[in-house]
Amino acid sequence: AVGGVNDNIVTRATLIANFSTRLILFNISESDGVTTRHYPNRIRYSEDGYAYNADSWYEYPSASEKGGKVDLPSGEIITAVEILNGRLIVFCKTSIYQVVFNGNKLFPFTITQIDNNIGSESSMSVEIGGKLVFLNQFGLYYCDGIKAELLSNKINGFFIPNSYIHSYSSLFLDTKNHLLFITTRTTATAQDGFTDTVLLYNYMNDTYSVLHDNYTALGFSNV
Repeated sequence: AVGGVNDNIVTRATLIANFSTRLILFNISESDGVTTRHYPNRIRYSEDGYAYNADSWYEYPSASEKGGKVDLPSGEIITAVEILNGRLIVFCKTSIYQVVFNGNKLFPFTITQIDNNIGSESSMSVEIGGKLVFLNQFGLYYCDGIKAELLSNKINGFFIPNSYIHSYSSLFLDTKNHLLFITTRTTATAQDGFTDTVLLYNYMNDTYSVLHDNYTALGFSNV
């Protein structure tokens, strides 16, 4: 429940994070018992230190110093979240925000926009050297909490503009060998959501190689 009167119930959260001693939900659906509505740009947080009490998610003015919500002003779908240097970085498809704890007991978080043109289409990002690396239809980018910039010009040709497939892509980090594994797709025709290519990118010397196969989240098989 999220309110003291005519409670709404959170029925689904696409992303969940534990930040500043609160449980935080992103891109959520809420129901009043009759109608379920999707709020793709909504961030909802629990009471400080408690997420499972009956009133932990009540919001002002139904209750003070409990839970609450913030809607991103752009109205964009929240696609990914990650903690970087004590700040919560929130990615949308074409924008990036940061959530910072401000100490206010009623409204404890401040949200500011980092970029209004670049975002993440994948739900995954990885941290390399104090920067979050993420991808979208234009290539591989990084965000340091202040700005977002292109990481490499060499591999942009492997990303398909105006395609849905990047939402299925994944990133995996091998810090020992300085490798970033990126699962993606080289064609936008199939609708099954499976990736068919792994891009191995060495972020130390800006080199790469490509493996072609059929990949899923759990493994791969030859066809």
